[in-house]
Amino acid sequence: MTIQSVKQSIITKDDPKFIAFKDDYDRMMNGQTKPSSIVGRGYKNPKQVASQWLMREMYNVLNVCNKVSQIHVASSGKGFSSESRAMQSKTYQSLVNGEYKLLNGCIVSGYGVLPTPLDNGSFMIYVEYQRA
Repeated sequence: MTIQSVKQSIITKDDPKFIAFKDDYDRMMNGQTKPSSIVGRGYKNPKQVASQWLMREMYNVLNVCNKVSQIHVASSGKGFSSESRAMQSKTYQSLVNGEYKLLNGCIVSGYGVLPTPLDNGSFMIYVEYQRA
């Protein structure tokens, strides 16, 4: 293991990248920033999409060696209130039943429920995929 990889594996929530993503999330949830300024226009539920993107980025900053491909949260943009709520969601059930759709011929290689990186007791669904 090189010194560079050791430094990357010790990233904490004091990291400037994490703080920037968290600030963007907080501003969006407080109505100070529009979701379209984060992910662009044309989404059916832009707040949820922007929240999912920000959560993924926050998680991946903190977990350099264990990055995820996609994150799913509730339609409000907040994490699910409990692990069981996340597992009852349509998204998680489509993963369990093998009905989850990915673009470009990718296949799901893993999924599950994780706590959000926000330390507020909420949960998110993660999806790992790879090209077929």
